[in-house]
Amino acid sequence: FWAGITSIANRAFSMNSFLKEIEIPGKVVSIGYNAFGQCANLRKVKLNEGIREIMPYAFATCVNLKEIVIPKSITKISSETFCNCSSLEKVILPDGLETIEGGAFEKCTSLKEIKIPDSVTSMGYGTFRNCSSLEKITLPKGIRGIDDSMFAFCTNLKEIEIPSNIDNMIGNNAFAYCKGLEKVIINADFYSIGVKAFEECENLKEVQINSSEFSMHSYAFANCVSLEKVNLSGAYTIGAQCFSGCQNLKEVIIPNSFKVLKEDSFDFNILKYLIKKTDGTMMLVSDYKEITDIDTLFETKHFSNVFRYSDIASVFNDENKLKDNLKRIKELSEMGVVIPNAVVVDYEENIEELLYKDFKVMRHLIKLMEERDKITNLVDLYDLAEAMGIFEKESVTIKIKNKEVPVRDVAYTVLQGAFNH
Repeated sequence: FWAGITSIANRAFSMNSFLKEIEIPGKVVSIGYNAFGQCANLRKVKLNEGIREIMPYAFATCVNLKEIVIPKSITKISSETFCNCSSLEKVILPDGLETIEGGAFEKCTSLKEIKIPDSVTSMGYGTFRNCSSLEKITLPKGIRGIDDSMFAFCTNLKEIEIPSNIDNMIGNNAFAYCKGLEKVIINADFYSIGVKAFEECENLKEVQINSSEFSMHSYAFANCVSLEKVNLSGAYTIGAQCFSGCQNLKEVIIPNSFKVLKEDSFDFNILKYLIKKTDGTMMLVSDYKEITDIDTLFETKHFSNVFRYSDIASVFNDENKLKDNLKRIKELSEMGVVIPNAVVVDYEENIEELLYKDFKVMRHLIKLMEERDKITNLVDLYDLAEAMGIFEKESVTIKIKNKEVPVRDVAYTVLQGAFNH
């Protein structure tokens, strides 16, 4: 049968319901696209040494295939090669394998465990997505990132440890809907956790991230309803809705100097307090009664006045809240939190544009400000406003065109213009 055959053509045996067992000799160097796809009764496949290439979908939807051993002569498993092999229970991968392309084992719903050799340096999108029986996976030391949806919907995966060689990113939806996942340990100095990376991991209770500096994108841990404690001491940005729906979250350790904190990153109806401990540790907590070494306490309900709008100009929209809003910004800054968009514009560079908007008193306020230290942020502005008497009931005045004008009125006009320029 195999005399003179060195390759198997695309779709050569596709949808052959009579084929139950096949051994492919090593002299066949290439197995074509979808060559054995949808062979519903194929139960046993033996691949001999010498085969160099298996094309995409080669054994896709062979729903009765239970075991596959990949020979050492194969360095790449192509995309969707074994996808939808719903009875596949055992996969043995050789040392020397370098690449597993996207979806290679997607929807192998009977696969419980797989060891990926350290020689693998690349794993593609959705490699093990919807492997609903997968309980244990050992990630290779050769890969540098976890691609999008790689383990999404692996509902029986209970624990994952991400090794130190992952220095790139954990992709979007990488572990989304892993409903059995209880513990995540990240020992890598990676730089990013993608959008919805761990969304809807409803039994996830503990997350340990041992990385010095990383960012988290929106919805990264959204709706992880069992999550109680997270250490984010290495995070430098936390995106929108990262922990939305985490209704049992009680404690989050955040960096001592937080570069960006957004209003909707956490549910501040649950995490009611931002605490700075005497050792410098910063925490968001639901209750502080058992914490004895508190240095500074900030009620997170005040975040709404600071972070409600995307443009910091909104801080000045309500004159009655101006003092409180600036005061809260100062308090947060002193705790180490940097407010998004909180840098005041360079007045000199923007004079023409502001004057174009008919703020005729701009030059008078600039003159006042130039007599003090250069204002670079809203904390400086709060101190200046107090010094100028802007918050006093009887505000000081300056003379504009021989008319005494309250500095408070001038400040509001100019500040609103400056932040809306």
